[in-house]
Amino acid sequence: MPNETRAWLEVLEARPDWLTATTRPGLRSNLLQATAARWVRARADSGYRSKPFGWQGYVGETTDGISYGKRDDGTIIRLSGEMAAMHFKTAHGLADSVSRLDLQITVRDDDPERNWAEIALSQAQKDTRLVSGVTKWSMVHSQNGGATAYLGSRISDRYYRIYNKTAQSDGAYPRTSWRYEIEWKHARAKRVADVLRSNLYSPEAVRGIMVGAFIDYGIKLPAEYIQLDWRDANIVSESTDQRRYDWLMRCIAPCVAKLSESFTRNQILDALGLQIPTLDIDDPEEPADYEANVPDSDFEHAFIVAGD
Repeated sequence: MPNETRAWLEVLEARPDWLTATTRPGLRSNLLQATAARWVRARADSGYRSKPFGWQGYVGETTDGISYGKRDDGTIIRLSGEMAAMHFKTAHGLADSVSRLDLQITVRDDDPERNWAEIALSQAQKDTRLVSGVTKWSMVHSQNGGATAYLGSRISDRYYRIYNKTAQSDGAYPRTSWRYEIEWKHARAKRVADVLRSNLYSPEAVRGIMVGAFIDYGIKLPAEYIQLDWRDANIVSESTDQRRYDWLMRCIAPCVAKLSESFTRNQILDALGLQIPTLDIDDPEEPADYEANVPDSDFEHAFIVAGD
């Protein structure tokens, strides 16, 4: 077994990482919508842009980590990442149903040579579901030294991921951090959410649920028991919008710079679907270099990548 040890690892995080929940029409639906709208406004006050949200007839708002919408049969809310950890308890308390729930535990290992993704798959290899092919599995290595083990599939009711969080976050997490995630859907998601509620949404309840789910495949989660006085490491990684901006600067800006050798600025903006006002060059109220000061929000809007 590759570099396995029975030592417990320090737990950095143990919390929900995604919630999709719905409510039927009525007071709870109205409360959920009003609460989600307040969360979106709070994110806007922190500098995160909001935009209209629409999905399968739901209409509402979305921002980094929060989406909500309403239709005739009720309200939907989606929370991810930091927002799922922060607002899970309230959102779940107002929900009638849960269709997706992700829990995660992030641990830190002092041994940078130990690959917990490979260890997990090695432990699971004797499971008859993997041997027979009933449960799919895969291992992916990235160029930056990352490794991710997958168990199950995105369409299954239970989907496992174990990956190098330090590499995935471009070093935002301490060396060497590993994340264990499970994504539950449909009836399983609701059952797990209800178990979490019955245990007061505690970090140790998250750990206990995940230990049981991983051991079902023979995988030993190397997370130490979480004491009552334990505190989340509260590591803040880049937001989705920040990653999009970084991608824009890294991949698109050089291409645009090259195109500027052959095309005018207005031609490039038109190709990107961006419009700027036509100004009277004699207008004393506008700066002479206005055209060079296209708002960042316009560029950001052009490269929004659809989420899950």
